[in-house]
Amino acid sequence: MTKMDQYPVVNATQDTILDTVHRWTEAERQRDVAALDPLLHPELRVVGPRGFVLTKSETLDRFRNGLKYEAIGISDTEVRMFGPASALVIGALSQHASYQGYDSSGKFRVTLVMVPHGGRWLIASMHYSPMADMPAGGNPPAAARAQQETRKPSDAPAR
Repeated sequence: MTKMDQYPVVNATQDTILDTVHRWTEAERQRDVAALDPLLHPELRVVGPRGFVLTKSETLDRFRNGLKYEAIGISDTEVRMFGPASALVIGALSQHASYQGYDSSGKFRVTLVMVPHGGRWLIASMHYSPMADMPAGGNPPAAARAQQETRKPSDAPAR
């Protein structure tokens, strides 16, 4: 058996991948563990916005332990295929939620790693990073470069 034989190819388009992503967000919103379970790879790992790591069972248990959504949605998605056996999805996730009575609302940049498994594309890994509010049209690297280009030598920080 070759290494590629371990990962059966599933024909995928960006639409197929995005459909799985949207079914994931809908299952999360509805707290529907039965709908969420088949979308997640058995070896799933989730890195939360504060650095904690969850397994698949821990991810599903969040609902039993008090996670509640008022709203959740993903936008600004980009899908990148890496050969026939992996896809990367980057998007902006916005949620109004609470966990065990504490507010867990926020905006996050989310990265999903998706792989074929059992004839479908499943989410194998997720990573959440809090998004800072940015001025319209700006991104931090470009803004930082512009600031450096306009800084006078006398404005340079002392070393």
